[in-house]
Amino acid sequence: MKDSLFFHKRIQEVRKLVRQHQFSIAEESLLGLLSASSVPDDAKVAVLKELYQINLKVGKKYKAIGYLESLALELGEESACWLELFKLAESLGDTSKAVKALRKYVEREPNCSPDIYFNLAFFLKSLGRFEESLGMYMAALSRGISDPEEVYTNIGVIHAGLRREDRAIENYRKALELNKEYIPALLNLAGLSEESGGKEEAVSLYQEVLSINNENSLALSRMAHLYVADTEADFRIKGISELLNKSSLADKEREELMFALGKLYDDCQLYDEAFSCVTQANEIGRKRVDRYVYGQQEKLVDSLIDVFSEDWFSGHHSKSSATPVFICGMFRSGSTLLEQILCGHGSILASGERDFIPRQVESMGVGYPHSVLSKGVDYFDGFSKEYLSEFEEGSCIERLITDKRPDNFLHVGLIKTVFPEAKVIWTRRNLLDNCISIYFQQFSEKLDYAIDLEGIAHFYSEHVRLMEYWERIFPCDIYRLQYEDLVLDPKIVIGGVLNFLGLPWDSKCLKFSGRSNYVKTASIWQVREPLYLSSVGRSDNYLEYLSPLKLERFLR
Repeated sequence: MKDSLFFHKRIQEVRKLVRQHQFSIAEESLLGLLSASSVPDDAKVAVLKELYQINLKVGKKYKAIGYLESLALELGEESACWLELFKLAESLGDTSKAVKALRKYVEREPNCSPDIYFNLAFFLKSLGRFEESLGMYMAALSRGISDPEEVYTNIGVIHAGLRREDRAIENYRKALELNKEYIPALLNLAGLSEESGGKEEAVSLYQEVLSINNENSLALSRMAHLYVADTEADFRIKGISELLNKSSLADKEREELMFALGKLYDDCQLYDEAFSCVTQANEIGRKRVDRYVYGQQEKLVDSLIDVFSEDWFSGHHSKSSATPVFICGMFRSGSTLLEQILCGHGSILASGERDFIPRQVESMGVGYPHSVLSKGVDYFDGFSKEYLSEFEEGSCIERLITDKRPDNFLHVGLIKTVFPEAKVIWTRRNLLDNCISIYFQQFSEKLDYAIDLEGIAHFYSEHVRLMEYWERIFPCDIYRLQYEDLVLDPKIVIGGVLNFLGLPWDSKCLKFSGRSNYVKTASIWQVREPLYLSSVGRSDNYLEYLSPLKLERFLR
């Protein structure tokens, strides 16, 4: 009892220091108390509370989190601290800690608000823990969450991302049974219709959205990409132009509408108007995208070459014998078209644009690629097993899996460490055509180079530098495919690809237009059309804007 009184008396003295704003002295005094050989439990709790509050008061939230977590563990079955820890971690963007805290809270309060389960599901999804996320969404539904149509839609989005399109559609329809005018479900259902080639159904769904809200920018933008505009009188040009005149539009909406209008003008061969629209769109995009720094990209490529040296591969790799095929290169360089052609082969399973590799890289933190140096064989074995676990059992043995995430070109070294037998197909496209195609497309903020033509050209040159290095390291495992050759002579080019993969010719590869599969990239409609040559030399329509930039200098 005496010890406890002693500690609490000292804590009262510390509080006096805090009121006098002597925070450093107060914290030092508390840490001294915490390090004592024998601290009563109630005193330890009181000290941790004070340390948490002091650091929160002075803005040291990261330190505050550590003390709050220690306090939560000390309190055992009490739950309030875990909820407070979740909120603090969420405010700092520490998703992993936020999830951990919310899990601890739910364990202690299983009958808590369904909104808690909803939040946990949301953050689990952002960490790529999709099955756990689905479980939490179902728990939210079973506990009677309000607006369940939102939950069903979120469940549908996860299933769609996992290539379970039938289950995604089922959940979107459940959402619409509850609320037939729920726009997010209608938009996602329309998106799946697009991905499967259901143009008429997609048009109908987007029109339904517009009947509910005739100013829905996403529906208008997607309608622009569904089919070619013949003349400037196209109703979509009028609708988008009228909406753009409204001052109440958010930047994101204005940006996507400008890209859509640029596409329609390009269809009509009104190239000056098209270029003006996409330039304005990219200018708006600068507000949400960090500035692309040439030196940082060059440093990254240097680091990848330095870490994944020939010496590295002589002693570091997993024991996996799997042979996935990675199709990579620049975005808009023909990777989607190639996979759409290859998926007709009976021995190939197309998995689309998977984000598994980038997610794993992101989890390694800002120290990547050097953080790889501390990893052992067990890590790489686990990596390969987790990657393959997302496919149905046996599919990896029966067929070759293609993974067409373009920016995996950055991670060929990691890929070949995890999958020593992996094959890589490098899709290349003419520099100027590739630049224009990217410039005309809205991308996420992660593609910081995509809003500027010179930035695109510089990134292109660095991608060539890195891929040529990978070719030197793995001369037998990388196949260079030129987009223009594929369009001009598909049978010869695909024959070469299949030979590289050790597969026989399959005539079904060239019967790809109208194929009833799901395509999940910006090239949804292009790859459902017969091969056309208009994409070759597309940059010629914009030479007056490209010539002054001398983009070719980046390849010297």
